Amino acid sequence: QGFVIIPGVLDGASLAAARELAAGLLAAEPPEAGLAGPYFLWPRFGPGGHPLLDLYREAGIGSLAAGLLRPGLALPEPDSAQLATTIPPWPHRPGGPHVDGLTPKAPDGRPGTFSLLAGIWLTDQNRPDQGNLWVWPGTHLRFGAYLAERGADALSRTEQMRPGPYPDVELGQPVQGTGPAGSVLFAHYLLAHNIG
Repeated sequence: QGFVIIPGVLDGASLAAARELAAGLLAAEPPEAGLAGPYFLWPRFGPGGHPLLDLYREAGIGSLAAGLLRPGLALPEPDSAQLATTIPPWPHRPGGPHVDGLTPKAPDGRPGTFSLLAGIWLTDQNRPDQGNLWVWPGTHLRFGAYLAERGADALSRTEQMRPGPYPDVELGQPVQGTGPAGSVLFAHYLLAHNIG
């Protein structure tokens, strides 16, 4: 399917500390008054580290992720993160997906590809329509076939993709990821997804 949700990765104390960290980052860069919908922060990790990188390490996200990768494939530590929030009310039902890393491109012009997405849920997503991440199961395989047919350079030709960006492949039906706070979602980097 291209994704997996692992519940209970963060215990109560770790979850409380992570929520406090997220609240502090949002207080330092708050959304504009009255905003409803998605609001993202993109902290980059410098040589001095970052509290989100500490959370990644302390939660053992790297070890969990390594278990999903091909044996022998190196897993470098992340150099940035996304703090993704959805401010209600925002009854968004995404019509189409995107794939990360294509825009903005890396400094040398290539897409910023990576092995997988990893998301730590700081709030309960036990039922649909709580701002859940939407995923289109199996699309990572169809996107892979699209690249096999057109070459890896097709990743950089976003003008040939449907709005999103995502290639014109069979999407199937989306599902909303569900699970309790403290869960971790891992998804293949070509998996179609969108915010809810």
